[in-house]
Amino acid sequence: MKNLKKFSRANLKDVFGGAVIPRCPTNWYLIQYNGYYACCSAYTENPCQGMCMVHVNMCAVPIEEDPI
Repeated sequence: MKNLKKFSRANLKDVFGGAVIPRCPTNWYLIQYNGYYACCSAYTENPCQGMCMVHVNMCAVPIEEDPI
């Protein structure tokens, strides 16, 4: 138990994957969009419309609530 290390806030981000900027393959562009990062083969303003590797929820359209 003496050799255990306490987790700091920065270490927790690394362990759980929060706020970590991904690494793209060589010759790909890192694009920030809608709070997420995407890797695109060509530079674009909207990675949801191009050849890009995107996060699952990155291109999701918010659902509008029905007024009652």
